[in-house]
Amino acid sequence: MRAAVFTEYGEPLDVRTVDDPEPEPHGAVVEVEACGVCRSDWHAWQGDWEWRGLDPVPGHIRGHEPAGHVLTVGDEVERVSEGDHVAVPFNLGDGSCHRCQTGHSN
Repeated sequence: MRAAVFTEYGEPLDVRTVDDPEPEPHGAVVEVEACGVCRSDWHAWQGDWEWRGLDPVPGHIRGHEPAGHVLTVGDEVERVSEGDHVAVPFNLGDGSCHRCQTGHSN
């Protein structure tokens, strides 16, 4: 797949071909048709996320608001199937608070 890879703080992204991912048992691989890039991506790209206690390491693919269609799913996935159109939330709860436990993780 083609991806814009964050390789150096503040430098242009490196658009390159990377290996296709394999889905985790509870995950899916989505062919991204559109992806938002927001201020948090910019902060990571600039290397100034210390205020969040995070240290983004160069070499990963940014963008966390994708939409597209499902290419393949993990063995334990029940809610989506290959070919489904999806929008992927950028914030996922860990299931421990009341909101998560009542189905409102965002």
